[in-house]
Amino acid sequence: MKEETREEIYKKYEELVYGKEEAERLDKEFREYLDSIPKTKISQRRKSGPITISAPMDFGRSILKITSTPKEWENLYKRFLANPERFAWDFYYEVMDPVLKEIGKKTGRGIHGEGQDKFTNDIKRIAVWLYQYVSYQLKMPDNERAKIFNFALFALEKKGYSIFSVSPHRKSKRYNSKNITTALMENKYQIERRKYGIKVWDDPDYFYEKYILAYPRYKEVKEDFVKMTREKDDEASYPPIPLRDILNIK
Repeated sequence: MKEETREEIYKKYEELVYGKEEAERLDKEFREYLDSIPKTKISQRRKSGPITISAPMDFGRSILKITSTPKEWENLYKRFLANPERFAWDFYYEVMDPVLKEIGKKTGRGIHGEGQDKFTNDIKRIAVWLYQYVSYQLKMPDNERAKIFNFALFALEKKGYSIFSVSPHRKSKRYNSKNITTALMENKYQIERRKYGIKVWDDPDYFYEKYILAYPRYKEVKEDFVKMTREKDDEASYPPIPLRDILNIK
């Protein structure tokens, strides 16, 4: 007996639920809808020249057009194969984010064309990852920490940020994860923070409660960070932006 295809099984199911006539009408409408969606177009004027793709996104609700050289297309493909999730984040923050910010400048709609709620949610997602990274680095001896992290600590101290916790029982200073995370976020996003009328982030305990612990996926991010620190762990998700963008203090 010939095995039925998935399409044949689904067709029988529709006829059972809606009746044969109504099922045929729904199937016809759906096929007409699929035909109405713009098709992907690829063009290349010269054999070795740039390749342009015009592709429908979100069932044709928007059209994305990208032009790049064959070599760069190959590099993008390799990046995708290496880590699909990180590729998606990189595409957002390296391609979409600058465009959306430019739109915000011209329309006066602010970051990403949205308001304070969107900004606050972005800060939560970034801060919770940054806090995990800072805590991880502080567990290491000074000479084993990432150079960019040690430089960031030096730069923050030079700028006058409070990044130490002082024990009431001894005079020695110790780096504090909450203080450092708060200082890094204030240093990076103070212009945007002021734009939305949010008070200065100078209280690490408040920042920790408001932006880090309040993030709905705090526990998941903590687990993902542990996965990320393991070698060749493909199950780990990644920070919403490259942390070096925050640590690279100018």
